Amino acid sequence: MARLSSTCEVLFAAPTTAPREFEVLHRILGEITEAADSAPGDGSHLLDLGDVRRLLDSKLTDGPGRPDFFRGGITVTSMTPLRWVPFRVVCVLGLDQDLIGSPAADSADLVAESPQLGDPDPRAESRQSLLEIVMAARERLIIVRDGHDVRSSYKTPRVVPAAELFDAVVALALPGQRDELEERLEIGHPRHSFDETCVTDGGLVPGVVWSFDDGDRQAAGARRNPTLPSVLPVGQPIDRTSDGVLDLMELHAFLKDPMGAFATRSLQISFPYIAEADEAVLPVEPSNLDLSDLGRRLLDARRRGLSDAEWLHVERRTGTLPPGALEGRVSGAILSEVDDIMAESARLGVRTGEPDHQDVEVGIAGGIRIVGSIPRLLASDGPGPARVRYARPKAGFVLEAWLDLMVLMVMDPEIPWRSVSICRGKKKGDRATVIDLEPLIRGAQGGARARQALEIVSICFRAGMSEPLPLFPTFSKTVADGDPDATAWHHREGWGDADKGATGFFLGQLSLSDVLAIPALERDPDGIGGRTSRWAHFLWDEVAATVGPVPT
Repeated sequence: MARLSSTCEVLFAAPTTAPREFEVLHRILGEITEAADSAPGDGSHLLDLGDVRRLLDSKLTDGPGRPDFFRGGITVTSMTPLRWVPFRVVCVLGLDQDLIGSPAADSADLVAESPQLGDPDPRAESRQSLLEIVMAARERLIIVRDGHDVRSSYKTPRVVPAAELFDAVVALALPGQRDELEERLEIGHPRHSFDETCVTDGGLVPGVVWSFDDGDRQAAGARRNPTLPSVLPVGQPIDRTSDGVLDLMELHAFLKDPMGAFATRSLQISFPYIAEADEAVLPVEPSNLDLSDLGRRLLDARRRGLSDAEWLHVERRTGTLPPGALEGRVSGAILSEVDDIMAESARLGVRTGEPDHQDVEVGIAGGIRIVGSIPRLLASDGPGPARVRYARPKAGFVLEAWLDLMVLMVMDPEIPWRSVSICRGKKKGDRATVIDLEPLIRGAQGGARARQALEIVSICFRAGMSEPLPLFPTFSKTVADGDPDATAWHHREGWGDADKGATGFFLGQLSLSDVLAIPALERDPDGIGGRTSRWAHFLWDEVAATVGPVPT
C-alpha cells in the first residue's frame, strides 16, 4: 500500500481545486492496511497483481452520492428526480419506443399476471411524466426522437406519447394555421451529418446553416459528384501467409461470391442488406421474395415428413398467405412446384430427413489440406451429397455440387460417387432443374484428376483472397461458355453479379464491355483475352473436363 501511495503521487497531479481527491485515496489505502494488520494469521500470503486489482476495484468504485443538481450548468437526469421543478429550457433526449416502451412482465410477477384496480399503469405513468415535463418548461421545450433509420434513412413513425403530444400542440392553433404549424413544429434531420441539407443555407431550418463542419461539407460535395472508377483498380495483392489448411465451407463461400469473400474475409468489410420500407397498406399480393420464403418453408416441411395441410395451417395462423380466394392461387402454384421437386428427388434416390454428415480431409499439392464435412443424402448404390432447395437455378449450385464431388473422389476414388442439386425451373411453369454430376473418369486415375481440380480451386481461392479477382458467380459461366450474358452481369431487378455489394464496391459502374476489357496481368492464368475471360476459363474449363459440360 505504501508503494501504491507513492506511485500515485508521482503519476497523478490533483487539481488545486480538489485536494480532497488524494485524501480519499490515502484514506482507502490506509483502511486496506489496517484491515490486513487486524486479520488473523501471520500475514505471509502473497497477493499477485490480479488479487490486488480486484481488491482495489471494490474499494475505488464510485459509491452513490448526492445528485449534482443546480450547479449553474446543464442538468442531465431522468424524468423522476426533478418532477415539477421548473426550468427555462427542457430538452427530452430520445422519446422513442425502446426507452419509454413497457417491458414484458416477468413470468414470476404475480401482480402482472392478475392485474387489479389501482395497480400501476405504465402507459398512463409515461404520459403523466411527459405532461409534467411540458408543464415544467418555461421558455423552450425541445424533444428529440428517431425520425429516420440510421442505416436505411427510412422514416420512423412517432411513438404514441410523442404523437399525442404533437397532435395536442397542433390542436391549439386555429384551423387555418395548423398546416403551417405542423411544418414548423418538427425539424427532420437525415441522421447523416454529410447530407447536403445539413450544410446548405435553409436546408433544415429557414435562414440557418445547420452544420459548421468543413469535413461534412466536403463529403456532401463528394456525394453530389461521385467519381466512379472506369476500370478495375489494379494494385499489389495483399501479402497473405499461405493457408496450410483450407476449410471446405470457406471454399464454398468463395465460389458462391469471390469478391464478397475477399471483402469479408481479407478486408473485414460487410455489406448490409437493404431494408424494406415500412408499408402503410398491407399488401394483398405477396412479392417474389415472399413467395420464395413460402416455398422454402413448404419444401422443408415436406422433407421433414409434414403434410401440406399442416403447412397451410401454420402459414394461415402466421398471416403469410393472402386472404380469401387469393390464397388458393398462391398456394396452388407453390404446391405444384414443390411436388415436382419432391418427385425428382424420389427419382434420383434422395432421402428425406437429416443428412449424414461425412467428415473429409484430403491433401493436395503444396502441403495443403482441405477439411470439412459433406451432407450425404443419396442412396448407397450411388452415394454422395444432395441439396434440394426452392430457388431458381444458379451457376453457383453447379460449383457447389462439383466441389463436393471432387473432394469425395480424392478421398476414395473407388466408390461410385454422385453429387446432386435439385431446384426450381428457370422460369415460371418450367419443370424442376436437376444437376446430377458424375465424374468422367473413375478409379485411381479419376482420383488424380479430381486432385488436380482441387488444386485449381486452391489457386483461385488464394488469388481471390489477396485481391478483388474478376471471377463472378454467374457471369463467369456465361463467359466460359463463349456467350457473355448481359443480364447475368446487370439485371434490372438487381439479380446480376454487378449488383452485388462487393462487386459494386470494387468495380463501381463498369459495363459489360468494360469488365471484359480488363487487361490481363502476368500473375493471371494463361489463355486468350483479358482477366475476366482467363479466370472464367481457368475454373469452368476444369469443371467441364472432370464432369462434362453442365448447362444452367
